[in-house]
Amino acid sequence: MTGSVIDLTYNRWSILASDLESSGKKLKGEAAPTPDEYVLRPSWQRIGLCTAHLIFGAGIAAALLVTQTRFIRTVAILPPSASEGRRVFIQCAHNFRKNGIVFPISQCSLRDGRNETEMILRADGERGHWYIGFEDAVVNGRRVALPQARAEVLAEWENKPVANFVSKPQVKVDSRWKSGPIRRAGGN
Repeated sequence: MTGSVIDLTYNRWSILASDLESSGKKLKGEAAPTPDEYVLRPSWQRIGLCTAHLIFGAGIAAALLVTQTRFIRTVAILPPSASEGRRVFIQCAHNFRKNGIVFPISQCSLRDGRNETEMILRADGERGHWYIGFEDAVVNGRRVALPQARAEVLAEWENKPVANFVSKPQVKVDSRWKSGPIRRAGGN
C-alpha cells in the first residue's frame, strides 16, 4: 500500500496551472485568465512527501511486527528433567520452526485475558506479557472447544485433573449500556 501511495504522489500530485500563473502575475501586476490545466508539483515537494509516506509505512509495519511478537501460537508445558523442574515453551510469530522461549513454570503466571477467549502469560524478569488465544485451539493433538481448551491448559498448568478445575472469567458490562429499542430525538 505504501508503494502505491508513493507512486501516486510522485507521478500524479499536481497543482492547477492557473494558480501558479495567477500568483506569478499578481507579483508582476498582470491578471489575464488562462484555461484550467494541471502540472506536476516541484520534485522537491513530491520527493519530500514520498519520503514521509515511506517512513510512515515502515513505522506501521514495525508496530505490527512488534505487536505480533506478543501473541503465542504454540505453548507447551515440558515435563521436569533431572536438573530442572517443569518448564513452559512458547512460540510466537517471529519464532521459526522449533525455535522459541523456555521459562521455568515456577517463574510464570497465568491470568484472565480481555475476554474468555484468551489468557495472559507473564514471566518474572521479563518485560511485558504474552497472549494465549483459545479460539480454534488444538490441545494434545486434537481440536477442542473453547471452554475445554481453557480448562485443560489450566489443569495442566496447575497439575490437576481437568474435571476438578474449571475457570470461568467474569464478564464486565459497561453500566452505561442500556438495552431496548432506539429512540429518536424527535419523539418518533
